[in-house]
Amino acid sequence: MSEFEPLDRKERALHAEAELLDKESAGISRRQDVVEANLQRVADARAILERLSADDPTPCPEPEQEPVEPGADGPEQDDGRAAGREPRSSTARS
Repeated sequence: MSEFEPLDRKERALHAEAELLDKESAGISRRQDVVEANLQRVADARAILERLSADDPTPCPEPEQEPVEPGADGPEQDDGRAAGREPRSSTARS
């Protein structure tokens, strides 16, 4: 056994630990980047909401909807026949 063997073992162990710490540090840096990006998105959203609420302090009114009778498909659609016109065919070209 050489007098350098214990030092060699210790050196290998320290290199292995340093490598492990480098990997952990890189992982932490990636996670920190993601968290900081998310924090920036939240700050941007907050700024937008603050600007919108400062511009128009009144809430938006709900859209009015016409009552629909049971069995009805909704409001009548003008298909062009009401004015004596035939609806345009998708196959007929002028």
